[in-house]
Amino acid sequence: MNRHRMRCAVWLVVVTFGAGCGGDTMPGIESYLRPEPYPKLEIEVDHVPGMEPRAWTKSQLIDGLGTILDKPGGIQVLRDQPLEAHGPTGTWTLDELQRLAEDTFDHAAAGDTIRMHALFVDGHYVEDTADSKVLGLAWSNTHVALFKQTIEETCGSASIPAKDKLCALTELAVWTHEIGHVIGLVDNGLPMVASHLDTEHGHHCDDPKCIMYWQADTPALVSLLRDRIAGGNTSPLGFGAACQADIATVRDGQ
Repeated sequence: MNRHRMRCAVWLVVVTFGAGCGGDTMPGIESYLRPEPYPKLEIEVDHVPGMEPRAWTKSQLIDGLGTILDKPGGIQVLRDQPLEAHGPTGTWTLDELQRLAEDTFDHAAAGDTIRMHALFVDGHYVEDTADSKVLGLAWSNTHVALFKQTIEETCGSASIPAKDKLCALTELAVWTHEIGHVIGLVDNGLPMVASHLDTEHGHHCDDPKCIMYWQADTPALVSLLRDRIAGGNTSPLGFGAACQADIATVRDGQ
């Protein structure tokens, strides 16, 4: 497994692990985007009890993916089996998450369905420090892990009356961001139509309004969402024009 590591001088970071490749589309990514040979997409969710995704987050994720993926048979988020808790002070390594993914990504889907996997866990990532925390991981263009406890602690510390809405939007943004990496963004298996790779931060978009921008991985995300809510805007963050063009070119076979 190739490993991409992004670090910056902030206390909140989302890390991605994947295979960066320019040029041709990585095999398999087309199947996430196109209607054939899999007209259906299933996202299997395995979670620690109490750490499951919000119902609103799931519905918004489906709606958002439905605008960029061509899946006429539908997109489904399926809660599968409960996971053993690590405990609030427990830590996860990438190897542990990989083994957990291998052991639990087991729901039997129909032959017309392509699958992704999401782990919602408690505890924290082993490399967290006082200056840098991991909210989510994506690897192998299949799996994502969301550190739900860390997400809730981060957004819950913000000074805003609508904390549940802020946490829901944060959870959705992290999940959407990581799925963006699973489907090959940015230059992570999905070729770029025009250059928009932030070379300093690796596999992120250089458009600050895009969900794939690197600051979606920092406290600026929570601050941005807090300010949007205060201004009456509770809409989710989305993919920018350059990322949408990358997706559309492969999705539509251009």
